[in-house]
Amino acid sequence: MQLIPTKELAQKEFEAFFDEKVPHFNEIEMKQYGYFIYKQEEPTAFFSLIPVDRHTYWLRSLVMKRNAPVLLPVSIIQTAEKLTQSYGATSLIIHSKTVVLEQLLTQLGYNLTDQVLEESLQASWWITSLEDVDKNDSYTQTST
Repeated sequence: MQLIPTKELAQKEFEAFFDEKVPHFNEIEMKQYGYFIYKQEEPTAFFSLIPVDRHTYWLRSLVMKRNAPVLLPVSIIQTAEKLTQSYGATSLIIHSKTVVLEQLLTQLGYNLTDQVLEESLQASWWITSLEDVDKNDSYTQTST
């Protein structure tokens, strides 16, 4: 699997992943802070990692294609943690609207937080400290 920053892709490739229906949140933000995960030269998932402050990033969005590998969400979260740490930050925040994701975040060592980054989402907010994250990359990042 490969990790490719969204800003390195053509608009056509970006739109193709979302079937030309880019999600309603900020497309400029998605391109500036987004990443695609490719498996066998096909995009499998997208996520964006938004800086909150110099110590914290937010895993803002996570979109996976149908039939994505079962463990892909775990790999994406771990990759987001490592990217966040490589940016010099110490915390990653993730919002959740589902019990399944909340169970996964609990298993990954996340804790509920009162820090709400966007009121309109009506989600539970989770945070982790990245001091213990292994620095090996989950994916190789290519640069064109």
